[in-house]
Amino acid sequence: MKKYLNKLTLISILLFCATSIYAQNPSDQEKMLQDMDRVMEKVQAQLKANPNMSAAEQKALVTQMMNQSKTGQDMLSKQKAQLPKILKILKSNRTCLSKADTKSDANVCEKKAEKLANKIGFEEDFEAEEENEQHFVWNKKEKNKILAEIDEEITHIEHSLPCIQKAKTMSDMMRCAQE
Repeated sequence: MKKYLNKLTLISILLFCATSIYAQNPSDQEKMLQDMDRVMEKVQAQLKANPNMSAAEQKALVTQMMNQSKTGQDMLSKQKAQLPKILKILKSNRTCLSKADTKSDANVCEKKAEKLANKIGFEEDFEAEEENEQHFVWNKKEKNKILAEIDEEITHIEHSLPCIQKAKTMSDMMRCAQE
């Protein structure tokens, strides 16, 4: 269960920070890498043309190039589409776990969340891990801790979502997540 919640948190962080590229298949990964290579080539050319560029100017240049890249736009679109789905999973799981009084009940909630995640397109992100289930402890203290973590994630996403949906670039989205 903890592993599952950590995955939810990790996915939220990855979506908010936009620091990872996730592709469904190798050809998508290859296209993204090629696009990133083109971006870095442009950045390097700009740096050669202006070797005295400050660190802030270099960061702004990389950000601008990333915002203009197909990969950056694809990531932005994907994240805008997936964030409401993550919120739905978190809320559903929160409701279920709030009623879970036993380890068995909590495991049922995890299975429901996995099923919902699979249904809305997060197949690989929510695979059950039986090894962790053996060592998982579910008691009132653990339940309250997990519910508080979920509540924090829900609040953060709900607060950021309107801004993120309006974002036009990855930089805009990253600013939303930091507010």
